[in-house]
Amino acid sequence: MKSISKTGVQYETEKKEEQISALLKQKRLYGIITFTTIAVILLLLLIVFLRYRIVKQKKLIAEQRVINLEHEKKLIATQSILEGENAERTRLARDLHDGLGGMLSLVKLKLYNVKENMVVPQSKLPLFQNAMETLDQAIRELRHVAHNLMPESLMHEGLKAALTDFCNDIPQAEILFFGSEQRLEESYRITSFRILQELVTNALKHADATHITVQVIIDDDRLDLIVSDNGRGFDIANTDLSLTSGLNNLRSRAELLGGRMTIQSDPGKGTEAEIEFILNDKSQTV
Repeated sequence: MKSISKTGVQYETEKKEEQISALLKQKRLYGIITFTTIAVILLLLLIVFLRYRIVKQKKLIAEQRVINLEHEKKLIATQSILEGENAERTRLARDLHDGLGGMLSLVKLKLYNVKENMVVPQSKLPLFQNAMETLDQAIRELRHVAHNLMPESLMHEGLKAALTDFCNDIPQAEILFFGSEQRLEESYRITSFRILQELVTNALKHADATHITVQVIIDDDRLDLIVSDNGRGFDIANTDLSLTSGLNNLRSRAELLGGRMTIQSDPGKGTEAEIEFILNDKSQTV
C-alpha cells in the first residue's frame, strides 16, 4: 500500500511540475510576444517619426529653394534695373555734355563774335553782359548735372579719381585710398561710387556731420568701402534698418555684387558704414 501511495504522490508531483513548466513556458512565450509587439510598435513609431522628419526636411528644403529662387529673381530684376539705370545715366551725361553743352558753348562763342563785329549800344550793354553771365551759369549747371549723372573721371580714370573729385567739392569730406592702382571692373566702380556718394550725402543731409572720412581699401581679393562721420548717430538696437529705404537700396546694390554691408552707430558719436566685396580674378584688370 505504501509503495502504491508513494507512486501516486510522485506521479502527482511530476504532473504538477509539468504544469508549472508549461505555465512558465507559456509565460515566457507571452513575454516574448509582448516584447516583440512593443519592439514592433516602437519600430513603427520610429519609422513614422523618421518619415515625418524626412518629409518635413524636404518641405523645408523646398521652401528654402523657393525663397532662394525668389531672392535670386529679385536680385536679377534689380540688377537689370540698375544696369539700365547706369546705361541711361551714361547716355544722358554724354548727350548733355557733348550735345547740349557743345551747343551752348557754340552759342556763347557766336555771341562774343557778334559783340566784336558790331557796336552794342551803351544802354543795352548791361543786358548783353547779363545774358552772357546767365549763359555761363547755364553751362556750369549743365556740366554739374552731367557730372552727377555719370562722372567722366569714373569712366576714364577710375574710382580713385572720381571719388577724389567728389570729395574735393565737399569741404567736410576727405578721401583715403589704400591699395594698388588696379582698375576695377565697371560694375564695381559704378556701384562703389554710387554707394559712397549716397552715404556721404546722407551724412551731410540727415546726420549734420561736420567731418566725413571716405576710405577705400583694395587688396588682391577684397574691396572695402568705409564711410565714417561725426554726426548725430542713432541707436541701432532700437532702429529697424529694414524699414529704412535708403539703406535698403544701398544694401541691395552691394548684394548684387556679393557684397555685405554693416553699420555701427551710437547717439551723439557718429556713424560708420562698411561695405565689403570679395573680388574674383575676373573682377580686376591691370
